[in-house]
Amino acid sequence: MSGENPYAPPETTSTGMPNAPESFGWELVGNRVWAEKIAQFPMIDPYSGESNDVMTMNRLTVRLRPNWQLALSIILVGTFLVSLLLPIGRELKPSLAIGSLISLLLVVVGGMFYPVSTLNIFCVKRTVRIHAIQEYAIRTIYLLGLGLSVKIRNSRSLSDFLGASWIPMAMLVIWLLVLIWRNLLQRRLTCRRRKDGRFEIRGFHPKALDQLRNPK
Repeated sequence: MSGENPYAPPETTSTGMPNAPESFGWELVGNRVWAEKIAQFPMIDPYSGESNDVMTMNRLTVRLRPNWQLALSIILVGTFLVSLLLPIGRELKPSLAIGSLISLLLVVVGGMFYPVSTLNIFCVKRTVRIHAIQEYAIRTIYLLGLGLSVKIRNSRSLSDFLGASWIPMAMLVIWLLVLIWRNLLQRRLTCRRRKDGRFEIRGFHPKALDQLRNPK
């Protein structure tokens, strides 16, 4: 026998929760959360600020997205919409549309090479359920938009009235609406700045920040 009591209660950390892993790799400076390349957060739901004895741990990869990249993407999308909607010259219209799309593609592909931070976070069941519902809703909207576009495209009267160029514009508008809706309804952890090898993580719920500042 090793002398250990098999009936002893499980060990707990400073969070007061059984078997909670020890957090590391993060720091709260004011209201800003800074994380290392790999960080383990305590059992506090960053999206709601709630805590529970039973939580789901998710491994989240947050990529650096500088503000200039977001601003440039918005400008390029706006340029593409303008090239389709406004009555500009026939020679300039395709060049402007294709050029903006190629530039947007280069910005997106280039952003895939930016550094990332891997965060281990905990979520309560309600947060997991809400995120799953929103993901299903987004996919449904995409499929409905695609199906509606194909159906209307096959309608001779509407296709003759609107022209063939409205299809990519409609799909882009649907994508933008879904993206805006997702950002408004679903709290997301993002990174816009990196300093001294650490990532500034945004999107934490105010209650989560309070709990990180004053852990129980």
